[in-house]
Amino acid sequence: MIRRERIIKGDSLVFDSGLIIKHPTVEEIMDIGFDNYMNFANLFILKPQDLIIPLWGEGIYYEDITKDELFSMKLYKNKNYYIQLFLLLTNCDNAWIEYIEDLEIYTICYNIKGNNYYIGFEGIDLIYKYFKCITMYTHSEKRYFSGEKTRKRILDEDFEEYEEYAKSNSEDNNFSDMISFVVISNKRDWDKVYSYPMARFYEEYIKTHKKQEADCVLSGIYGGTIDSTKIKTKKLQWFKS
Repeated sequence: MIRRERIIKGDSLVFDSGLIIKHPTVEEIMDIGFDNYMNFANLFILKPQDLIIPLWGEGIYYEDITKDELFSMKLYKNKNYYIQLFLLLTNCDNAWIEYIEDLEIYTICYNIKGNNYYIGFEGIDLIYKYFKCITMYTHSEKRYFSGEKTRKRILDEDFEEYEEYAKSNSEDNNFSDMISFVVISNKRDWDKVYSYPMARFYEEYIKTHKKQEADCVLSGIYGGTIDSTKIKTKKLQWFKS
């Protein structure tokens, strides 16, 4: 069972097989690479609705593929990359990708102390919950269209914009900015933040953002520039996950 208070403390994810998905600190992520870590986490986290535009660019409408099929497709396309990250972020002796007939998907197989295992649907779901808990990820809303022609026109336009954005932000790694934000906004010691497990870092980073937004809204209400009747109470509850 995933318990958020334990994850924030820095607990790793432990399987009955002995597999451990390590919970790195901010400093360890600086060595692993923030983009690499997030790519591995997103392998398990992302649902088709989160990738509507990229999938469309590959000729796939997001409602025509399941989450497990998406996982399998992404894993197969970048086998070596994900296996390297898996070995880096776990305690297993060896790992490889294999098509499991019973599951009808490609998944990660691994060896611990001479025994072979594979990550099945329950394992995939558990890792999904673990990484979602660490990153506090919020899934995108599903999109619906009035007809196929409308869908094609809108998604084609969106994909063009997506490609332009991807080109202009191809080397955009904002992890150092995220660290600076937490340190400066909350008057933290740099070395202390470097020692944070990633779940605690995300917790502070995201909730500091929410608190600042809530403070701005409250200032506007008290100053008479914002109509309080049009503000959702949830927007002011920055402390809730």
